[in-house]
Amino acid sequence: FARGLQRGLGFDLGYDPDGVVMMTAGPSLERLTGPERAEYLRKMLALLRADGTVQAAGVAMTRPMRGSMRMTFRPNVQQGEDPEVSVSLAIVSEGWVEALGMRLLHGRTFTEQDRGSARVALVSASAAHTFWKTDNAVGKRLRITAADDAPFYEVIGVVDDARYGSVDAKPTPHLYVSIFDSTSEFFPGQAHALERT
Repeated sequence: FARGLQRGLGFDLGYDPDGVVMMTAGPSLERLTGPERAEYLRKMLALLRADGTVQAAGVAMTRPMRGSMRMTFRPNVQQGEDPEVSVSLAIVSEGWVEALGMRLLHGRTFTEQDRGSARVALVSASAAHTFWKTDNAVGKRLRITAADDAPFYEVIGVVDDARYGSVDAKPTPHLYVSIFDSTSEFFPGQAHALERT
């Protein structure tokens, strides 16, 4: 058991959990509408960031070490250019990458200016390699679904691969979209706030 624990502590998670506090809230218990839930999250983040001991704060629908959602998407925008492919999906706010201590490799992360308007996404390094055969996928466009009228998303940043399910699992390609995306139907049942102190 001790040797297994020692091996587990030696894995590079792709983020730094030291100094990170997690809090879970349930906006769905309040029976809020989609816009009301988004306002709930905005207020929660504002309160957390107003605390002088918090260096960065963000919120997500899933939490580290509890796995992630799977979905299909089209990494290229031309109809019929490629089939739908499977990817792990994380729905996060601005500040989440910084709070978790993930490494930004190219581009930028989400900002408050992206809320509710811009259709932008982040991808992991393995996603950039797998779907576009490049280290830097900034500027690439994708569709979340194969529907012809699905909105386009632009990749604004590439983050390092991270382990979300278990410490010894091989990182899988990840797609990150904003929890405040005006076109998103992925409003949270639970919201997991991370604060780096």
